[in-house]
Amino acid sequence: LDFACGSGSIGATIIAWAKGGDGLKVHLLDADAVSMEAAKLNVPDAASFMVGNGWFGVTEGTPLFDLVVSNPPVHKGVPDDFSVIMGLIQ
Repeated sequence: LDFACGSGSIGATIIAWAKGGDGLKVHLLDADAVSMEAAKLNVPDAASFMVGNGWFGVTEGTPLFDLVVSNPPVHKGVPDDFSVIMGLIQ
C-alpha cells in the first residue's frame, strides 16, 4: 500500500523495480481526488486506486497489506501538519 500516494511516484518506483515480480500488487490511497487522477496516469498497473481520508479510504474487500510505504505531506503551511503521519501509525 502506498499510503498518501500523491501522484504515485513511490508506487510507480516499486512496480518498476519489481518488474516481473510474481504476485506483486501495489495499491494506492490518497485523500485528494486530483492527486489520484494523476496517480492513475502515472501508475496504470496499480492493483487499486482508493480515495479517502487515511485508513477510512481503504475499500472493503481489499486484502491485507504486506508492506505500507509512505511519504506523507506535512506541509500544509506554517506550522507543519503531522496529522496524516499520525493517522498512518495509529
